[in-house]
Amino acid sequence: MVYFYMGSCYVALKQPEKAVEFYQKILSENPDFEYAPATWFALAVAYRIADEKTQSLNALEQIVQRWPHSRWAGHAICARGTLLVEMGREEAAVAELNTFVEDELSETKYWKAIALDTLADIHAKQGEYELAIDTLNQRRERFGENEEVLFQLATLYDQTQQSVLAAATAQELLRKHPRYHNRVKVEKLLGVQQ
Repeated sequence: MVYFYMGSCYVALKQPEKAVEFYQKILSENPDFEYAPATWFALAVAYRIADEKTQSLNALEQIVQRWPHSRWAGHAICARGTLLVEMGREEAAVAELNTFVEDELSETKYWKAIALDTLADIHAKQGEYELAIDTLNQRRERFGENEEVLFQLATLYDQTQQSVLAAATAQELLRKHPRYHNRVKVEKLLGVQQ
């Protein structure tokens, strides 16, 4: 645990190379360490901060392989998806995230919802607005919604000239979340009057 905390301190000090040393030391000397999944994840974060994205992906993959249906695997898969997008590997990200969302053995509902959010973002950035809308609606049906999901849906409906659905979704957002931080933006962009 001391090594783990030392690694965390080096990450906070923006010295990821030193953090990597401590995390690797834990994993080589104590491979069955109780907090091994957390250590692998911390190692991936340190690699990412050091701009060693491939090594970060590999560390995250260790979690997925060793603890495939755990909450740590869900966390790792979502982090891998985001990292793959950053690396310009959107197709690989979409494939991994879709496989995870459809994995019936994994019970990590929270991370599956995050995976669907990430998939919707990827589709929207690629101009696949209808696919992004379908993904967010699937997310709503399976795992519920939050204000950001409603905001994204309203924005996507607006971008695809579905003004009735955009206004209805914006009104639903403002009704369910009256203190939403982008309230003025929603009202201005979509012409909603409350």
